[in-house]
Amino acid sequence: MKYLFSILFLISCSVFFGCTTEVYGDTYIYPDDAIKPSQRELFFSAEGGIDSVITEGENWYIEPSIRVNFVNSLTPEPDIEFKLQGHSAVTIKGSWFTVDKPDKQKIIFSVEQNETGEKRTFFIFIKDSFPDKYGNCYTHIKVNQSDFNP
Repeated sequence: MKYLFSILFLISCSVFFGCTTEVYGDTYIYPDDAIKPSQRELFFSAEGGIDSVITEGENWYIEPSIRVNFVNSLTPEPDIEFKLQGHSAVTIKGSWFTVDKPDKQKIIFSVEQNETGEKRTFFIFIKDSFPDKYGNCYTHIKVNQSDFNP
């Protein structure tokens, strides 16, 4: 019985201190200990603009998948282009946004003017290149754009 409680304690510790923290659909989002982005969510006005995220870690890459307005795009669609370097996306171009990774610690987000009358959102997913003891860890960056209000 003493061993059973020890095993249950170890399992509960791994659940509370393990990698998984959030779930979006079928995608698990993990702690960003190795990546540490300066921002995990960006907000743009309807006019659009440019913003960037800087990471502390250097050993990560952008997954060649994206979620636009809460719809997964795991395979390239006609209006989304992925420029890859190995298995990493270095540029993602959509009909109203562009994501660029110019170096090891920077991601640049460009969003065009929103004239749709609806809010727009997309997520990019970032994966640690060198998994730690918890396995392949991911984080994400969410980009929001407000709707046009005349």
